[in-house]
Amino acid sequence: MQPDQTVYPIPQALPPSAQTAFADGYPFLLVSTFSIAEVESNVVSSFSGSPEWAVKPPLEGEIGEKWAAGKGDILRRTRGNLIVGGKGGKAWDEDEWGVVKIGEEELVIVSMCGRCQLPNVDPSTGLTHPSIPYKVLSKYRRIDPVDKFSPCFGVNAAPMSSRGILRVGDKVRVVKKNEWIRSEKR
Repeated sequence: MQPDQTVYPIPQALPPSAQTAFADGYPFLLVSTFSIAEVESNVVSSFSGSPEWAVKPPLEGEIGEKWAAGKGDILRRTRGNLIVGGKGGKAWDEDEWGVVKIGEEELVIVSMCGRCQLPNVDPSTGLTHPSIPYKVLSKYRRIDPVDKFSPCFGVNAAPMSSRGILRVGDKVRVVKKNEWIRSEKR
């Protein structure tokens, strides 16, 4: 079998000399409140007896109680720095965005964010669970044909200019859908 030769057009959002601080690879990791809620719900299902979401080892004890109480804190675990929400959205809408306008600033969505297992670490306690949320995400979010084994959560973004200011409460508008080829599994 030949290796996948799919080529993805990556928009040039930043000049090669651009620098970012406190970022993994891109200045922004954009996630939606709808996607956050879905992951948290699926994690709770993973230890509440739903065979579809069961993972090993299961959540139990103090860590399980925390997730069951809605305090799993997927937002802090996944380190998104642009959190969008509002009326009428649904989980994973951000996967299809190519360019978004937030306030007066346009951002290009560069790629989906393939996840490592760092979100399994509780940022408040430093305790690690070997499965949660990574294995739950892996059950349905391995959707990037280039990185077939890493689950995706959020999208990487970069500003189209260096002058914009983003503010809490700015309106988010999709200017253009992305042109990536990806699997239909969502």
